[in-house]
Amino acid sequence: MSESQLPLWFPLQSRPIGKFKPTLAEIEEFIHRRSEIYDDLKNDHDFSKRHGESDAAYQERIAVDSKTITVMKMGIVEDLVYTNWFLEYEGDLFQYRFENALWSDKEKVLDFLFPDDEFGQNWMVLDDLIAHLGEDLIQELNIPPLNTRKEQAKKSQYLTYKGEEFGMQKMIALSYRYASAHLLRRNKRIIIYKGWVLLSLDRYSTTIKHRYQDLFQEDLDKLRERIKTEASGEIKRLRGQINDLIHRHISPKYSLNTVGSLNLEGTINNMILFPPCIQELLQKVDETGYLNHNQRLQLGLFLKHIGMGVDEQLRYWYERAVDNKGLSFEEFESRAGYNIRHLYGLEGSEKDYNMIACSKLQLEYYCTFIQRDVSGVKSMVEHYMKQQPGYDQARKHPIALQVIQNKEKSQPKMACAKYLEMTSNRTVKAITFPLQYVNIAAKSSGKLLETEPIPEVEEEEVTPVD
Repeated sequence: MSESQLPLWFPLQSRPIGKFKPTLAEIEEFIHRRSEIYDDLKNDHDFSKRHGESDAAYQERIAVDSKTITVMKMGIVEDLVYTNWFLEYEGDLFQYRFENALWSDKEKVLDFLFPDDEFGQNWMVLDDLIAHLGEDLIQELNIPPLNTRKEQAKKSQYLTYKGEEFGMQKMIALSYRYASAHLLRRNKRIIIYKGWVLLSLDRYSTTIKHRYQDLFQEDLDKLRERIKTEASGEIKRLRGQINDLIHRHISPKYSLNTVGSLNLEGTINNMILFPPCIQELLQKVDETGYLNHNQRLQLGLFLKHIGMGVDEQLRYWYERAVDNKGLSFEEFESRAGYNIRHLYGLEGSEKDYNMIACSKLQLEYYCTFIQRDVSGVKSMVEHYMKQQPGYDQARKHPIALQVIQNKEKSQPKMACAKYLEMTSNRTVKAITFPLQYVNIAAKSSGKLLETEPIPEVEEEEVTPVD
């Protein structure tokens, strides 16, 4: 669709901002304001047009948002730790704005994120899909008709009823290849019919956010390449100054990646400090000697970033992986050793690969609060509580119940945060990075030695550990 039709608050469009030569004080104010919004999305008061506001006044106000995005992108684009932090928080901000936008704006954004291609349309409202297929899907799939949906709200997991100015929230169908349907299906949250995934719009919220983040990442990649090949010395100096300001304002407020060196007697001996996904992968290796490729990559990168050296990790996989039986250590090192050393930047491109963000782990790797069903999460919480004094009272603790409730609501970041809250007695908002979890848990246990920050996240293809 034409970019001119997109709502002004949507960042993935070309918006003229005129001559833009802000002072460092102005840049610092942009960053400070954005950090306040990241801290609480309800601080984002300016994205929608106010009642009675003229178009010119709104455009002038939203131009500040455009300038802020431009400044932030320049500052973080060559800093991979902050690039992935930025993607995560901008994704959350987009999701908040999208969910609170008018339906007419949502339609335009969906057209942009899921455009028509050689296969035809990639998303439709339910009524349009019915017309497209020429079938009565409401009867075929036992979907409550529109005039009875309010009464059915508590009975149907497929429909929600969020009031809007011009009608009820719409149910939409998304092309199967865009819908992360394998993840939604695992949680029994969808109807799949003839290549379409049917779901109420709010339940597609995370899928839409991830699509937005993918396109935002592509935009950042292009900017990074332009800066490398085309930017003047003045622009590069400004980029460095902006990056310094971002570090100054963000680092004290967000535990991105400062795990430090854990004061451990062996890396594996303090599993309670690790996020549940890593605990489960470690347990699975010990019990079965097997992880699939992505799970080995996830665990290998994590072990690297909590202090396990390359030689120690080589020995770890040699002693545990079932597919190494019968091999001498020298034979194992010549085969799988390349991939393990690759993770440390010692082979191939010699890139020192960073840990993966939770948003990507949830889609492509292993996340306890995605892969486990509700009963599995209940069992995990129950197992932990059985080890605590006063079990009968502990099992009814409100934080323990919130872990399960957030799983039921398909909110893995919050479920993980509440699990950490339960085990560490610290207030935690949300978990977005595995090392953030370790950082909080380690501080609670007194096992942290402050050192240089450990790089956190990088969304790049890495050869899995074999």
